[in-house]
Amino acid sequence: MAMAHTIPVAVLFVSVLKVKVSAEFNISVNPSPVAMVTVGSMLWLTCTFDLDGGTLGQLTWRYQDGGIVGSALPTASPPCSTFGPELYIVDCDDLISNKVRLGIRHPVHNDTYNCSVYLSNYTLIGPVSTQVYVIVPVTSVEIQPQTEGSIDIIENLQTQLTCVTNTDRPPARIYWSVGGLNLTSNSVSTVKSTAGGLYSTSSTLTFITKRHMDGEELMCSASNTGEHILANQTLVIKIMHVPDLSVFPTKDPFVVIEGQTNVTLTCVVTGAYPPITYLRWTKNGTTVSNTGVFNFPAITPMHAGIFTCSAYNGVGTPSSKNVTLNILSSPTKPNIIGFTEVTSSTLTVEWKPSNHGYMANIFTITHGCLNCTIIESSFVNMTDSKTYSATLTKLVPQSLYSLNITAVNKAGPSSPLELVVSTPGKSRSRSGNQQDIPKIPVKFSRQQQPTIDRQQGHLDINQGNNYQELDPNDFSKPSPYEFLPEGGDESSFPNDRDRYEPVDIGQGHAYLQVCDEGNIEYANT
Repeated sequence: MAMAHTIPVAVLFVSVLKVKVSAEFNISVNPSPVAMVTVGSMLWLTCTFDLDGGTLGQLTWRYQDGGIVGSALPTASPPCSTFGPELYIVDCDDLISNKVRLGIRHPVHNDTYNCSVYLSNYTLIGPVSTQVYVIVPVTSVEIQPQTEGSIDIIENLQTQLTCVTNTDRPPARIYWSVGGLNLTSNSVSTVKSTAGGLYSTSSTLTFITKRHMDGEELMCSASNTGEHILANQTLVIKIMHVPDLSVFPTKDPFVVIEGQTNVTLTCVVTGAYPPITYLRWTKNGTTVSNTGVFNFPAITPMHAGIFTCSAYNGVGTPSSKNVTLNILSSPTKPNIIGFTEVTSSTLTVEWKPSNHGYMANIFTITHGCLNCTIIESSFVNMTDSKTYSATLTKLVPQSLYSLNITAVNKAGPSSPLELVVSTPGKSRSRSGNQQDIPKIPVKFSRQQQPTIDRQQGHLDINQGNNYQELDPNDFSKPSPYEFLPEGGDESSFPNDRDRYEPVDIGQGHAYLQVCDEGNIEYANT
């Protein structure tokens, strides 16, 4: 408590001066009604008076209990004095200007001081009071939960952080920012009174964490002396997030040709915090690789399916990406339907795709006569049609032709549907006598003739495994005498032709057929 002293009245007036008393006296204390000072600083109070021509007898500064702590007596030398110099200073340098200052070395919050003036005729003017307000600046803030340097926050999570000030006066205001962006509007502050007339402010910030906040500075700052920031704490935000994955190849589904080698699935973690604890490839729940790389052996249809790359780092649920592996195999060879519109120089062949295996994109048709050196080819695009046909033109009459039809897709060609067909000879005249042109019989390349059960009327399919595919390269130019019986007796030639007759042995087996026009023969294997 400030020291105060009472001065006897006899000491107050050494001499009595005659003054003209006026009703317009004025006295004031500055600052007033509150004198603010920062803790640890000296507080100066100024008492200013206007006596309206009157004469000052004495000015006194009193503490709130009434005790005098300082005075100014114009007739004294020195005119100003204090009672307790370790606590107060009285400055009379501006006494001539009707101002006397009181310096309080250790101001105490809520203490009251007043100034009063006595005229020389004992008239009292005043007192005028002011109250001391000691400012205790905020010096520190703390972000809770406590952390050092950085703070880990889960991505896309509603997060609440609290910032608390030390005890201060007046209550501090708290500001929040992330990456320089002011988020104070997202906070709620409360003030708590503490001992000694001090306060503590706490502010809770609520916000949704986003990936772009990673690495940004989170700042809590506080001030209780206007807008000037007196205390702050900064933390670096680290966004905890599930692993980011990239898989290669990027196409899904990923189409691979059967038999292909050096096929690899790669999974790369492009970002994760905290670091991952595992990275693996699985298929149908079974782990096939404990790394981000899975190398296949030669591709087989068994490899088809969904492969999943997954990674985990303790945040949320594991990240995963799928790659669907489709295996493309060569198509199955087409099925023959038959020949139509056959002439000595043209013929049309019809076929249909196989109902089994992989679909074709196109069909390739190659043909060439056994007496020719040129092999011709064409193609037919795959559509939604159930049957397909191709017309061959500019054929050589009475010639043996090798005809292959192959289904093709990205995996490659099917085994060929191999056909051998002979073209008829030209008719000499419609009005003249027509003479049969000897027919060139069907030739099977490295094959056994199928056994025909004439009583049952069908081919013995149990012998199907004895047949090999036709190879056009095995065909040689036929000799005109190739089919004559031994001894050169041509009389038996017509009888040899009788061994060819219509027979249909069903899809997927060889069959022979004799047509009326031109004695055309063909074989399907």
